[in-house]
Amino acid sequence: MKRDGSHIPPGFAVVWVRPVGDLATTSAVLGRALGGLTFEPADPGMFDEFPAQVAYSVDMRFALLSPPEDEDPSVGYQLYVEPLADAEYDSAATISDVLISRISAQSDLVCWEVE
Repeated sequence: MKRDGSHIPPGFAVVWVRPVGDLATTSAVLGRALGGLTFEPADPGMFDEFPAQVAYSVDMRFALLSPPEDEDPSVGYQLYVEPLADAEYDSAATISDVLISRISAQSDLVCWEVE
């Protein structure tokens, strides 16, 4: 799985999230910022070698990925958001911008776009 924004299809979003503790702690803060989503550990291997926490809304899947266990997590976690149903979207950047704005408005998490 690439960790840059070159592979983001329309309707998806990928943003960096600065950790505020371990993966579970950061995903709990993120879940509150996203309107009360509950993140749970992802099944092993769901995101290759990346440990992850996942949450679902009515129409989206949210996955917060940590670097592999042998890498330093302080570089940041990546939040992947994907629609669960087909929908029309202008671009991934539009969704990423809205996501960053919402998270920033609802928490002290620092987020930025994957390039």
